[in-house]
Amino acid sequence: MKTRYFIAVLVGFLVGVAITSIAAVLQVNGIINLVSIDTEWSIGIYSSSSSAPLNFSDENVTNPVLTANDVSDVPAKFVADPFLFHD
Repeated sequence: MKTRYFIAVLVGFLVGVAITSIAAVLQVNGIINLVSIDTEWSIGIYSSSSSAPLNFSDENVTNPVLTANDVSDVPAKFVADPFLFHD
């Protein structure tokens, strides 16, 4: 029983790796586009003094604070969306 479970998990993992690898090769060669370049991805700063919904109109910050145009060391079409929580 353990052997069948192990084989099923291994096959599932290998299929996932194969699909991801194929998608990456197609993306690099420009055959498919996994990330829409029509949408501008950016990073903003939002704050709240409680666990209530965030204040989207903070007067001290002009959003977005970081876009792909701000990245200068490598070609960038988008930026990641990090989160930072401070108590």
